[in-house]
Amino acid sequence: MRQWKNRIALFVFGSLIGSSVGMGADDYDPPRVTVYGTATKEVVPDIMNWQLSVQNKEATVEKVAEAHTQSVQAVLDFLKREQVPADCVQTSEMRFGENWIYQDRNKKRDGYVASTNVSFKLHDLQKYQQLWGGISRLPDVSLNGVQLDTSKRIEHRDETRKKALLAARKKASALAETLGSAIGKPLLIEEELNSFPMGLAANSNMLYRNQEDSENSGSSLAPGTIPIRMRVRVSFLLEKDTP
Repeated sequence: MRQWKNRIALFVFGSLIGSSVGMGADDYDPPRVTVYGTATKEVVPDIMNWQLSVQNKEATVEKVAEAHTQSVQAVLDFLKREQVPADCVQTSEMRFGENWIYQDRNKKRDGYVASTNVSFKLHDLQKYQQLWGGISRLPDVSLNGVQLDTSKRIEHRDETRKKALLAARKKASALAETLGSAIGKPLLIEEELNSFPMGLAANSNMLYRNQEDSENSGSSLAPGTIPIRMRVRVSFLLEKDTP
């Protein structure tokens, strides 16, 4: 009986030792230094993304359907006359329904409403003023926004990401050297997604030339540049103290 007890005790003791060794190996966390690296590149935009909305309100279903069809077609015809490529134009989020209002604290139906979003991509930025003026004269049309972008965004992001990684390594190395250490191989690399907007609103980035420049160039738009920003988080192994 005593032999069985001794065997059980040895088995439990051995299991505890094995468990402790295993936990120590799995839970080992090497010393590291973690930093953020950020890089920005200013590029000249060559694309404008326009967002329009077309909305009609009429007393009857038949009238609103007819009016809305004509309004949307007027926008598409205008863009065609301005030689905006058909594959750069898109209609979406077409909606139709009853129009409800509150009058004397009561909900009341006030006819019917129909709406459609129209978006298009413009590569010739010099046509901005011409398109703006034409769209402003179209009935039942609202301009929701214009975003500046670049057709080489992927290439610019790849280049800027590399610079952000180099900036992270430089920062980590400086931190380690200040404390008499050095960095080793990277243990973790993460890209901060959606940290910065993909495009820039035209009305916040465009500079307008003076009247003389406008008459000479035929456009009052100077698109300037848009920032391509990348941010990464990197952890490096922290080596032993340098001699």
